[in-house]
Order: sequence, then C-alpha cells, then structure tokens
Amino acid sequence: MKSPRLTIGLPFYNAGDTLVDALRCIFAQTFTDWELIMIDDGSTDGSLEIAEKVNDPRVRVVSDGANKKLAARLNQINRLARGQLIARFDADDLCDPTRLARQVDFLDSRPDVDVVGTARLSLGPNDEVKGRRNEPATHEQICRRPLSRGVYICHGSIVARKEWFDKHPYAEHYRLAQDGALWLSSWFDSTFANLTEA
Repeated sequence: MKSPRLTIGLPFYNAGDTLVDALRCIFAQTFTDWELIMIDDGSTDGSLEIAEKVNDPRVRVVSDGANKKLAARLNQINRLARGQLIARFDADDLCDPTRLARQVDFLDSRPDVDVVGTARLSLGPNDEVKGRRNEPATHEQICRRPLSRGVYICHGSIVARKEWFDKHPYAEHYRLAQDGALWLSSWFDSTFANLTEA
C-alpha cells in the first residue's frame, strides 16, 4: 500500500459535541493524499463510537481505554504516522478547505522550513468570529523573544515534517503547555514559518 503524503493526527477526549464538525472539515480538504489517525484518550461520552463510524480506508481509529493525556497521544500519532508530513488537528478545530493544501505547498517550496502554522480565528457558540490572532511569518519574527514571550506559532494549526517530530518528541511529563515546552526545546535548531491567513 502506497504511503500517504500527509498524516493528520487527531487525538480526542470526550469530544462528542465537536468531533463530527472537525471530521467534516478534514473530509472537505482540497488536499486528499492523507491518512487520518484518530486516537481516543479514554473518552466516556460516545466520542469513540462517533470515530468508529467513519468508513474510509484512509482512517485509523486507535483506542486502548487509557487516559494518557495529550503529549503522550501526540507522540503515539508520530510513531504510527506513515506520511512524510504530519498535520495537527484538534477535535474542536474547524478550518478552511484549502488549509492543508496551502501548508503542504508551502513546505514543498521551502525545504529549509521544518514547521508551518497559520493565523487563526476564535469562534463563539454560534460560529461568530470573536477574535483573530495574526502570527508573524518568518522564523526570526516567530522566535524573537522565545524565553520571555514564547514562540509565536499556533500549535493546533501546524504541519511539520515527520523527521522533525522524530527529533523533537513531546515531553510527556507536561500535562499542560506541552506545546510551549516543544517550542522552547526546538526553536534553536529548527526553522518555523506561518501563513499569515487564518
């Protein structure tokens, strides 16, 4: 079986209210050479049953019944991934149908870049725009003050090269801020970029 170009990693925990819409966004993508790895983190609300109803050969659902938290599940996705690139996708995310195509095209045109994120919108309960976060475009801008202000990249929006994730696994002892720990441990030997469109 031919390996997909992109692995979409979607960990979930009790995401029954949002998971169907997140899946619709994935299946609406104009870029279609992907596999989707959905990892259940011990859900008790029916999320696993929703995931298991997806009938597409590109989709794998993994569940061991345990609650290992996000960092462990993200590392598990990387170990299982067959794609050259890995896209982060949270179970409550929505995105433009061209998001993945644009990020893959960007990485194809910029072999020096390891990770590309995007700007983002925050939506209210009726999908109204509540806010916009514009992220800087270049590595120098993204990492201008990593120790005092952090790294300006939206973790939930990234597409990264698998070999970069192999080199920079998540620190599983962090229950929160695993993304901040990832950026601080990797910025000095990585190249980041952002698409400025949300």
